[in-house]
Amino acid sequence: MDKKNKISCSCGSCELFLNDPLPKYSVMCACEDCRQALRWAEINGGKKPKDILYSVYFRSDIQSYNGIENMIATQLRGDASSTRIYCKKCFSCFAVDHVNYQNNVFMIQPDYCKQNFKVQIPPLAVLNLQDYPGEFAELDSDTIPVFHSRKYPQERKRFLSIDPLSEFLAPPKTPAEGTTIREIISKIGKIRVLDLVRGDNLEELRMNKLSIETFETLKKKYGGHSSWAVWADETSGKKSNMGDLRIFENEKILEVLNPEIILVALNFSVDIEMRPWENFHGKNGEVYKLRYALKNTPLWGAYMTDIIVGYVDPKADTTMEYLKNNPNIVLEND
Repeated sequence: MDKKNKISCSCGSCELFLNDPLPKYSVMCACEDCRQALRWAEINGGKKPKDILYSVYFRSDIQSYNGIENMIATQLRGDASSTRIYCKKCFSCFAVDHVNYQNNVFMIQPDYCKQNFKVQIPPLAVLNLQDYPGEFAELDSDTIPVFHSRKYPQERKRFLSIDPLSEFLAPPKTPAEGTTIREIISKIGKIRVLDLVRGDNLEELRMNKLSIETFETLKKKYGGHSSWAVWADETSGKKSNMGDLRIFENEKILEVLNPEIILVALNFSVDIEMRPWENFHGKNGEVYKLRYALKNTPLWGAYMTDIIVGYVDPKADTTMEYLKNNPNIVLEND
C-alpha cells in the first residue's frame, strides 16, 4: 500500500514525498500574483485558476522526490518574493516557496496538483482581498479573519497573532530530516524569471513572449511540418540564408515569435524529411518572397503550418482535386 505522503503534478512526472504530511495551516488567497502565476501555467497547458485560491502549508521536509529533470522553478519578476515549482510537461504548480516562509514551510494549492492524502483543513484567514477581481467575494464563514492587505505593520501583527502562524512563519526550531524545498529549488538549477507585467489580465499574458517550454513542446510535436515567419537576414542575394535554422537555437528568438498569429499553407510540395522548423525555410530559398513580404510587418514572427500533413503535391489544383475525392484526408487533418 502506498504511503499517504505524496504530492505530485497532474501527469505524475514530478513527485514529492513528505516526511510530515500533516497540514500546518491553510488560508484562502485572492492575490493577483497567485492568479497570474496560474494563468501563465494555464496558457502553457495547466488548469484555469479560481479567483480565490485555497492554499495549504506543509513542513519543508521532503523525504524523497522523483522527476527533478521535469521540474522548472520560476519567479514572476526579478523582484519576486515567491518561487514556484512547476512540471514542464503538464504545468501543474505543486510547490511554492516565499521569503517569509523561512524554509520552515512551503505551500501548495491542492486544486492545481495531486495528493494521495487529506489536505483539506479549515482556513485560518482570507488574504489580499484588495486584489479580488469581482465585486463581492462569497466566503464560507462570516467569522473568518479577512485581510484586504498586509501592507501595514498592524495588519501583519494581527495576521501573526492567529495561532499557529507565528510558529511556522519563523525559522524552523528543528532541522529537516530530509531535503528542504529550497534545496530542491537549488537542485533544479537556474530559476526562470518570467518578467510578467503586474496585473491579472490573461490577454496581456498571452501577448507576452512565448515560453521556452511551449516552444520546445511545439518543436517536438509539430516541428516536422511547421515553423515561424522569421528568417536570417540575407547577405549575398535575395535567397541567401533562407535555410539557416540557427536562428531558432538562440533563446532570444522567443522575444520575436508570436503564436497569436497563425499563417497556413496547403501542403508539402516536395517529399523530403524535414528537420524541426525547416518548413518554409528550405535551403533552395524558394519562399524568399515571404521573407521580403513579412519583414517589418506585424506578421513577422507568426506561427506557420500546413493544413494538410502527409500529402505531397506542388500543384494546388491537383491537391484540391485529390482532397475532393478523398474527404477522409481532410477529416484526418482536422
